[in-house]
Order: sequence, then structure tokens, then C-alpha cells
Amino acid sequence: MAVPAQRTLVERFISWDRVEERLARYEAIQRAFPLNLLRLHRDTPPYFCHYMAWRLGTWYNESLFARLDELLRRVESLPGWAGERSLLENPDFAAFWALVWQLQVAEHLCSVGSDVHCCNPGPDLSVQVDRRRLFVECYVFRKSFGLKLFLEDVLGHVGDDIRLDHDYCLPFSLPSNAATEAFLDDALRPFLDAAALERLRAKKQQRYPVIVSRPASTLVIYLDGDDDDNYDPTIVPSVTGDPEAHIAVILKEAVGQKTGANSLGAHRPNLVAVNYLLSTDAQLAFHLRGTGHGVELPESIDGFAVAPGVGINERVIRSQLLLLKARDPRDPTLDAVATPI
Repeated sequence: MAVPAQRTLVERFISWDRVEERLARYEAIQRAFPLNLLRLHRDTPPYFCHYMAWRLGTWYNESLFARLDELLRRVESLPGWAGERSLLENPDFAAFWALVWQLQVAEHLCSVGSDVHCCNPGPDLSVQVDRRRLFVECYVFRKSFGLKLFLEDVLGHVGDDIRLDHDYCLPFSLPSNAATEAFLDDALRPFLDAAALERLRAKKQQRYPVIVSRPASTLVIYLDGDDDDNYDPTIVPSVTGDPEAHIAVILKEAVGQKTGANSLGAHRPNLVAVNYLLSTDAQLAFHLRGTGHGVELPESIDGFAVAPGVGINERVIRSQLLLLKARDPRDPTLDAVATPI
């Protein structure tokens, strides 16, 4: 059986010397992600690496690791942090963003209240606000976007002319669960053939973009060019659906993911805080139509807030976390954490 293409490329690009050097430099990251944990997942499909091993071994921006180290250093002293070990041990590529968002929200709660706890089992976090405890459940809307970002990260090391695109604000669903490994192999295998890739690069000198593959859904992987005279917009047309309808769908999906989750109904008042950073579709839709959309809350959720896109280098502030919906009468602790709109 052939070695999966993603395994070949991951092994090619991860520098384990760089991983070890960074673990020695960033002590909080090392405590959260010891080398033996990172090495353990070199054989784990579908990515054949732990999400932190890939980033430590391939990323170049030191400020991102300094920021992550700062966040981990803050949260590791919180009561209950030891119960979050599964979030660190899960090797899934997109689990990184779930971790970062929980760390950022914890940092934010420390700035607006006191006695912040990690609550596993139960909602992710809790905070004391004016002698009343608020429970906060963190969620990163990722769907297929984490998988797409893995492809972008890997292919960015193959060549800086490789692009990925898909239809925006329309259904986009890449293979999941047991089908993910074969999908990644299919999407990345053309990039193991250096001779074929050079032939495609020769074609783009005449007309581009040059499509390499359409592996699933509306995803297209292609080679970009740099001569405007040779660009043909009909090859990879930009297709965008209805942003208004898309926002309604993704808000409903996020609420649905957290309905009844982590015993929210038994921890009151509570707030679900959603980050849409990974979804370029969501960010486009929010940019075009704003976030002033209603959502229906199930009985188990007291408040629902969204951040259209908060990156790791940013600090969450109240004005970035928009309270779209709260149960009447609105609990005042929600206003301390998020901004009603």
C-alpha cells in the first residue's frame, strides 16, 4: 500500500530540530505539549502529525509562539486546567484553534471578573462577576475549514504559487471521519510528482490559473501566475451565494452544536461564545451584511455571542464579542462579558 501523500509531505516539511528548539525556548508550550506526545502522533492518520508538532516544526513567526506561551502560562494556573488534557492530546489539525479560542476567552474573563475556573466536566469556563458566577462555553465554527487550512499550510511549503478556492456562502463540505485520509491523499498526491508539476507551471506562463485538481465539493486547487495579461477569470470563477441566508444558516448551526452540550442547562446563567475565524465564508458574509441577525435559543442556553474573527495575536475585548441573543430577562453578567447589539 502506498504511503499517504500527506504523510510524505508532513515528514518532508516538519523540522524536529526546530520543534525541540522551540519547546526548549517556550516553557509553557513544553509543559502542555511534551516532545513524547508530539512524536506519538507521527503514525496517526489522517494528518500523521499532532497539530502542535506541525506548527512548531514549520511555522516561522515567533510572535505566534510567544503569544501562545503567554496564554498557556496564564491558564495553567487556573483551577480545573488539568481536566482539559484531552484538548491538548487530541492531534486533529483544527483542534489547535479550539484550544486557542478557549485560552483567549479565559484571558478575557480574567480581565472582566475574578475566580476564573476551567469546568471540565461541564461548560469550558466560569467566572465570578459581581458575586454571581457565569458559565461560558467556547466554540470555533470549523466544519470543513480546518481541513482546508491543513491543505493550505502543507501546499504553502510546496510552492508559493499554489492556491485553494471554493464557492462562498454556499454549501461546502469536505470528506470527514474515515474518508478524510483518502481525501487528503487524493488532494496532495499530484504534488509529489515534481516533473508533472513543472509541466503545469510551464502552462501557466501562457494562461492561468492552471487547475491541478478538484478533489471534493467545490474545492479547487490551482497554480496562480503573475502576468496580468495571461489571467483568465473564467477558469476559476468566483461564485458567492446569498450572504444573508448564509449568516442565518451558520448561526443556527452553531446554536445547534451547543444545544444540550456539556450540561449547559444545569449551569446557569451561561453564555456560548463562538469564533468564526476559520470560516472565510462567515467573515465575508459578516463583512457584507453585519451580525445583526436573530437566533433562536434553546432552553439550555441563556446567551449567544459571536466574534466574527479573532486571531491568536489578538486579545478578546468586550466590544469584539457580540451578544446576538439573550434569554429574557437578560442576566447582567452577560453584559460584563459581551456587548449586546
